[in-house]
Amino acid sequence: PLPLEGGVATALLTVKAGDFSVEIPEDATWLTAGEPSMIGNVTSVELTAAPNEGGIRKTTVTFKTNVDGKDYIAMADVEQLGAITEVTVAQFIEAAEDTKLYQLTGKVTKITSAYNPSYGNVTFNMMDATGEVNIYRMTCPESAADLAVGDIITVYGCRSSYNGNPQMAQG
Repeated sequence: PLPLEGGVATALLTVKAGDFSVEIPEDATWLTAGEPSMIGNVTSVELTAAPNEGGIRKTTVTFKTNVDGKDYIAMADVEQLGAITEVTVAQFIEAAEDTKLYQLTGKVTKITSAYNPSYGNVTFNMMDATGEVNIYRMTCPESAADLAVGDIITVYGCRSSYNGNPQMAQG
């Protein structure tokens, strides 16, 4: 993913002939494409992301070429990290579900799914002085295998829910 400060990613495509174009969805005003440059049959295009003060941003960029009346299309998913807002558990629970990133610090109260080395995640509940929330399948290093009830930790992720119950996802 591109950093929240903004940045550049370079797309490299094999384009043997024909017209070439780059299409960015209209709602992805945060992303621009530079002029394509060709060296042999390799075309490079710089995609530039503006700084991001909101949540995670995602879009799909479409690259098109037309040879002898036939369209050829390649697509690339582009993601940019979002700003992280430090909140209490109660504030997190009250927040809307979206791609904004929140940081929580609290005590582990229950481990509902121990660290799974195949997926590199763990599911648990944590609480602070304002409430308790589920942290669903938090991606974490192997050291999370040692996570225990009573540990004080800091996590970040997006506000989501399951069956109407608030939880942190993409943590």
